[in-house]
Amino acid sequence: MVRLLLIVHLNNRALPDQRADLFDKAINALLQVDFGIDTTNNRELSADWTLYRDMSQQLAFAMHQQGADQGREIEEPALRGILRAEPEFQPRIEDFVRHARQRGSVLEERDGAYRFLHLALQEFLVARYLSEVTGRDSREAMLSFLAERVEDPWWREPILLLAGYQAGHAARSARELLRALAETGSKANAQFSAAELAATAALEWRESGEPLRADCARRIVRLLSDDEALAQSKPVVRARAGDRLAQLGDPRFDAQRFHLPADEMLGFVRIAADPGFMIGTRRQDVARVSKIIGGNVYDNEINDAPTPTPEFWIARYPVTVGQFRAFVEATGFAVGDADALADPDSRPVRYVSWHDALAWCDWLNERLATSPACAGGPIARLVREHGWRVALPSELKWEKAARWFGRQCISLARRRRSQTRERSRFADQRYVGGRLLRSQWLRSL
Repeated sequence: MVRLLLIVHLNNRALPDQRADLFDKAINALLQVDFGIDTTNNRELSADWTLYRDMSQQLAFAMHQQGADQGREIEEPALRGILRAEPEFQPRIEDFVRHARQRGSVLEERDGAYRFLHLALQEFLVARYLSEVTGRDSREAMLSFLAERVEDPWWREPILLLAGYQAGHAARSARELLRALAETGSKANAQFSAAELAATAALEWRESGEPLRADCARRIVRLLSDDEALAQSKPVVRARAGDRLAQLGDPRFDAQRFHLPADEMLGFVRIAADPGFMIGTRRQDVARVSKIIGGNVYDNEINDAPTPTPEFWIARYPVTVGQFRAFVEATGFAVGDADALADPDSRPVRYVSWHDALAWCDWLNERLATSPACAGGPIARLVREHGWRVALPSELKWEKAARWFGRQCISLARRRRSQTRERSRFADQRYVGGRLLRSQWLRSL
């Protein structure tokens, strides 16, 4: 592969920026350079290299459909059978196989089995086949094929390389493909996967344009705002889509207001005063709670005495990397662990100490009190006119907020009859003493 890259660089005076363009030129170079032993074969190879490329992509596509376990190599009888299916290829099958044996092709032969010199070459040829053959008549046929494979990691690179290949040959068509891909999928996991793939391809393509990237971002936001899609998709799939959204520019956060949520309340939720609130678990509920959490309820979690809570506001989401980064960049604050800023901007910030968290709260409080960007907002008025302060929630306030959110989950679950049982269990776990939610929040800090 290193030698091949040197050949591409020599032929083009530079390496292409796009991976698809790089692999395209690499394969063309392989099929045109004289690697064969016999000089007659070399001349034949050079003259017919485009036909060999078409044969290679036909073979790559057939192999890739066998899946990750069986799609990396192929026996010679099967190879010949695939190529014989195309009348145009039949006269040159013997030459094609001979060149592979002589290391004069994109294929190599070992002990009667053939494989591509590198999996990346196979993946690119699959992408080229999808563009030149499957999508030759209609984009719908190509998208229909992709829709069944967007969740399969084995097909991830071919799909991304397909977008890159089309971008290098027809930019407008490539943008239309990515917009259509972002909307592909009948079920939640497929929808998230397709939107993430379209976003990744748009990010890899430098000239994709802001309108396309904005469309991809809006599609991911719509999915993340869809309760049904959230309930029916895997967390890892949603997280991957969220990471791409952060790279695209997440419209749910306002860069002009320190990357806080872009709503009137800056992501804060009012929790009303509750004079009858009781922290912890009621003694009469101990057995039920123990069954839910699969363990014992500690004595210091049992309480039947009122612990009133005042009115307060709490952030709906954990502090994000983007929010904490705004603080660090504005103040030059020395973070104790550099990994705190390593995650995508929309993820909860990690690896910060209690003192770091307090410093962020003090800074945000000052921004709310003085920044023109926040002037007139309800949260800023609480700070400026009523002396409220941004601070870390106490255990009492945290548990009160956790129960409030738990009740919202229960209400949502009751509205969705088909998912009542699962949602109620989730909501109940958050309701119980706030223990699970509180521990997750503390880990995020």
